[in-house]
Amino acid sequence: MGLLSRMLGREKSQPKPYIDAGVALIYQLTTSLNLPGWNDGLPNYTPTELEAINQRMSSFQKTANDVAGGEVKFHPEAIPDIQRMLAAEALIELAGDSWKFSNEIPIDWSEYVATYLKAWASSFNPQALMELGELLVKTGHRNEAKETFQVLLLFPTYAETYFAGQQTPDLVDSIVNSAKESLKELG
Repeated sequence: MGLLSRMLGREKSQPKPYIDAGVALIYQLTTSLNLPGWNDGLPNYTPTELEAINQRMSSFQKTANDVAGGEVKFHPEAIPDIQRMLAAEALIELAGDSWKFSNEIPIDWSEYVATYLKAWASSFNPQALMELGELLVKTGHRNEAKETFQVLLLFPTYAETYFAGQQTPDLVDSIVNSAKESLKELG
């Protein structure tokens, strides 16, 4: 009955608390922090971000080709998912490399906040929100950090989809516990 209901458009959409809260967070942070690279809730990628994404995709293709011993072609239905995953990874790395291993607050910290939000919007990767929350704490935006960690508490509602049905209770618990610990430290 589920397939038939979907085909006829009668199936109720499942609630998506993690996604909905994350989208609300994007709107709230882009407005309250006046973040660059966002226009009415839609991302505008900088040349540096696009370069990082393209490099990650090229590297992925090269690795696949090397492993297979020839040019690898991906199924057209899989390509968008692969691209979103790789874009998120590239953006998380780009933003994190700029501040995580330094004791100083980067002058252009708001650009990294914007990049983390773009990374999250690409694939709903909880790592993007965890690192975003840490950056917000470091820059003194405690309330915004709390809101970010609150979204992560909702990740279990999306985890099965994110991990494509794989059983990952320990990883999900680790993500939630890290968010809880960060919230506890913020008081």
